[in-house]
Amino acid sequence: MNSIYSPAILQRVVDHWHIGSIEDVMYFEPAHRRIWRHWIETPQGTFELYSYPDTAQEIYPAKLESYLENRLPKLSQRRHEKRVYSFDRVHVLIQLTQKHSISPKQAAKDLALLHTQRIVDAFIVYGSIVQIQLENRSILSSYGHWNLQTWGSEPRHILAQSSDSTEKMETAMQALAQEKAHIVDAVQKDTWVEIFLNTGKSLNFTPSETFAALEIHIPFRRRDVVIFSEEKIFYSKEFSGE
Repeated sequence: MNSIYSPAILQRVVDHWHIGSIEDVMYFEPAHRRIWRHWIETPQGTFELYSYPDTAQEIYPAKLESYLENRLPKLSQRRHEKRVYSFDRVHVLIQLTQKHSISPKQAAKDLALLHTQRIVDAFIVYGSIVQIQLENRSILSSYGHWNLQTWGSEPRHILAQSSDSTEKMETAMQALAQEKAHIVDAVQKDTWVEIFLNTGKSLNFTPSETFAALEIHIPFRRRDVVIFSEEKIFYSKEFSGE
C-alpha cells in the first residue's frame, strides 16, 4: 500500500519541512492502532513520517515515543520534533538517510576503488537481490536486474541472471564466491554498470522500475554510492545518531 493519503495531500504534509518532492512512498504497519507510519523518499534522502490524531489525549505522543525508542534508538538527533498540525492529525518526521546527486566523473572515482579487490563472498539475499562482499569490506548490492556473463570473447554467454530460478542464481553465486576472483575494471554507462573479473566473467547491473542498478557500500567512506543511470547517481549516508 503506497499511502492512506492521496499523493497531493501527502506532499502538502511533508512540504512543512521543505524536503522536496516525493519520489517514492510506502505505508507500513502502524506503530499503534491509530498511529500511521509512512516511509518516504525525496531527492534529499529517506524519511519516516508518523501521524496520530490531534486530540487532547497524551496517549499517542507517549505511545509514539516508546515505539521510536525501541525501533530507532540512535536517531533521536534526526527527529524533527516540530509537530505539524494538518488534516486533523499531528505529524512527526524522522530523517533516516541523506543523499545528494553526484556526477558520473565522481562515481567513476568511487568505482575505481573496487579495482584489484577480491570477492570474499557472494549470495542471494532474497528473491533475486544479490550481495557481493569484497576484501576491503565494501559491499555491492543490487535490487534491480543483473546477470553474470562471460567476457573477453564474443559472443558473450550468460551464466545466470535475476530472472532465473532461485536454485540457478544461488549456484552461480556460490561458484563466484569460491573462485575468489578479483575485480579488474568497473564501468558505468547509460543505465548499466559492469564489473569485470580476472576469471573472464563479469557482472552486469541495470535498474528496475523502482530500484537502482547498483548500490556500493564503502565503509571507510561512511557513505553509499547509488547508481540508477548516468543522469541519476547520488551519495547516500545513513544516520546513526552517533
